[in-house]
Order: sequence, then C-alpha cells, then structure tokens
Amino acid sequence: MDKLVLKEVVIGYNHIPLAKGINLEVGSGKLISLIGENGTGKSTLMYSLLKIIPLLKGEIIYQDKSIQDYSQKSWSRIFAAVFSRVQQIPHIKVSELIQIGSENKDELELNNISALLEISELLNQYATQLSDGQLQKVMIARAILQDTPYVIFDEPTAHLDYKNKRIVFELLKKTVEVTGKTFIVITHEVLQALAMSDEIWMFQEKQLHVGTPEAIDLKLNIKQEILKNINYGK
Repeated sequence: MDKLVLKEVVIGYNHIPLAKGINLEVGSGKLISLIGENGTGKSTLMYSLLKIIPLLKGEIIYQDKSIQDYSQKSWSRIFAAVFSRVQQIPHIKVSELIQIGSENKDELELNNISALLEISELLNQYATQLSDGQLQKVMIARAILQDTPYVIFDEPTAHLDYKNKRIVFELLKKTVEVTGKTFIVITHEVLQALAMSDEIWMFQEKQLHVGTPEAIDLKLNIKQEILKNINYGK
C-alpha cells in the first residue's frame, strides 16, 4: 500500500484555521487514535481526509496524486468512514446492511469478515433488532467490506458501555493486524487509545502532535492530566 502524505496542511472553515503545519506520512497496518478537546480540529481533519471539505492550505497526496485529482467516487475507494450512530437504521437483514455501498459482493469474504468480528450469528437478523454494541460491529464490517486501505471511525464507542468500549477497541486492533488496513479512530477514550494504538494524533493549541503513545504521553503528560482532573466523589 502506498503511503498517504499530508504536506503543510492547514484545516479550518471560512478561512479561519483550526490547525496549521500538519505534515504526516501515514503507512499501512496501523491503528491510529485521533484525540483532543472538542473544537480543536478532529472532525475537520476527518472531513478533509474524506474530501468533504477543502483544505485551507497544503496538500494531501496518495499514489503521487493530489486529493484534488481524485473524483469523490474514486476517493471513496481509498477512504471509508464509520460514524458513531446510523441516523436511520433500515429494516433489512444485517447481511444486506453490511453490503450497502460495497462493490464487493463475495459471500465468502462477507463470512470471513463476520467471523473476524464475531457477528456471524447476526447475519440473518434484522438491523433494527440489534443493540448499539452489535450495530457498531456491523458498521465496522460494512467499512471493511468496502475494501479501502484507510477507514476513519468517528467516536465508534460513543454509545457503548465500558465493556463494549474495550471490546470494540480490541476488535479494531485485531482487524488492523489481520487485514493490514489503517484505521484512524476519533475518540475521547484517551486511556484506551494510549493502551492500544500504534500511533497517536493529538490536537493541542492549533497543532497536531504525532507519535507513539509513549512519546506523546511523555511529551504532553496526558495520563497525568486525566488523573488530575478525575473527581473521586469529593
């Protein structure tokens, strides 16, 4: 898989920058967690990577071509997205929901992905019957079946209890290892992100800090700040 490269990228809206000077090389087979306070640029970077909003400055390059040289349809074969909640769950079977928007209709591949995510027993159920945790796994399966090298997850654990938050992170990690895809996960589950990610992207003061979980924690004292702000019932 060719690397995705961001060169001197500035993101924002209406000519007002949220973050400047973003320089990245994104390889294959990584679980990347994108963290930071609300309003610092996480969603803006996501929509920029999905080619939904334009960059204010800089370039995003894939296979030696600028993102501007790709049509929206062709770019959707490079990036898939999984959002935190489906706006309207259709009354169709899970197997059909997983295949919506995918050019890959191979039943064996569907079965393999379902087995990987431990949802094989759900395939013949209706999507409207699923719990939030089950539906999140199904949407992950849908993104994988689209067979894009990169998948962005927008708060995939937002509506889940603690146990299912951990399960989803474990599934994402396992799927990255098996498929070689790169997953970029926007999350507020900072401790889970530090424990399980290969790389951390953290927005702070209009900059994107990038590094291993250990390096970012050492640089920005993330765990210490979290523990300092925990209210222990006082």
